Amino acid sequence: MVSHRGCVRVGKEATALMTRGIYVSSISFERPKWSERFSQVVLCRDKEQFRRSIEMSSADIFHVHNTPDWLVKEVREVTDRPIVYDIHDPEVMRLGHPGEDEQEAHDLSNATIYPSDSCRIFTDNYFKKTVPSITLFSYVNQIGKVSPMRYPSLDSVVYEGGITHDPKSYRYYKDIFATFLNTGFNVFLLPSGWSPDAEKYGRQVIIIGPLDYVPMLKAIRSFGFGIVGSQEYIHLMHSAMPNKLFEYISVGVVPLMFNMGEASEWVTSNNIGIDMTKISGENSSGVTKKQLISMSRECRENLLKIRENLWLEDYIQPLIELYQSL
Repeated sequence: MVSHRGCVRVGKEATALMTRGIYVSSISFERPKWSERFSQVVLCRDKEQFRRSIEMSSADIFHVHNTPDWLVKEVREVTDRPIVYDIHDPEVMRLGHPGEDEQEAHDLSNATIYPSDSCRIFTDNYFKKTVPSITLFSYVNQIGKVSPMRYPSLDSVVYEGGITHDPKSYRYYKDIFATFLNTGFNVFLLPSGWSPDAEKYGRQVIIIGPLDYVPMLKAIRSFGFGIVGSQEYIHLMHSAMPNKLFEYISVGVVPLMFNMGEASEWVTSNNIGIDMTKISGENSSGVTKKQLISMSRECRENLLKIRENLWLEDYIQPLIELYQSL
């Protein structure tokens, strides 16, 4: 696994692969999540050390995670071994045009993998890809799983993940938080990392953490609902299947979807969450607390059943077959 910062998806995939007897090492610039689960961890100070680490590696395949996209070019310059390009943040969708190294990364890779079907279809079509390509949702691992609470707080809503206080960012949630506060919900914020912007949302928004992964799962399971999405339509978010969606589901928290496309369709087709944008407009200002709790009862029952069939270990075979085809 090659990455810059060793994000949660890197750790999830590595963990699932190792349960199938596959030797997985990590080469990155920052220590990856769950570094103890890798067979080997190599940390690089600069590009020169990175290239040398790739060249000395005994790996059969380099599974490279974006961003940054220049990682693919650096790997290709020192080896002709297969590169699988794992694209969970396509800049062409986030920016509206390809990033500086994005086209070259596609040209140099032997296969691509995406976290959603809509992301895969759009990006592969845009770059006219003809190499093998698969979708792999960012399910939670069965190893280290956390059980749901029997009686979560139904008058509480949590947002877990990246946060800013910039109105131009898709990680700006002032209006969504205000809507829940105004309808009598307690709103909790669990940032994925330390953020000076978190406190700017006011004293009414209760900040927890940041926490390590398993403590984070144990914390969010006490809440009735989890926020997924963005205040406005964003192409990248609309096509995403975010980590937080599967983290909420894994611990029995009903996901509330805002301006999401594929994720909302998947959630509502399985009747395990609520598409807030559809039921009452962009910020869901027309839904009362009592109505939302009532609507969620059947979703929660279904969610507690389906969660046992949504572990990444059970869906990792297509990635293994992709490796084998190279």
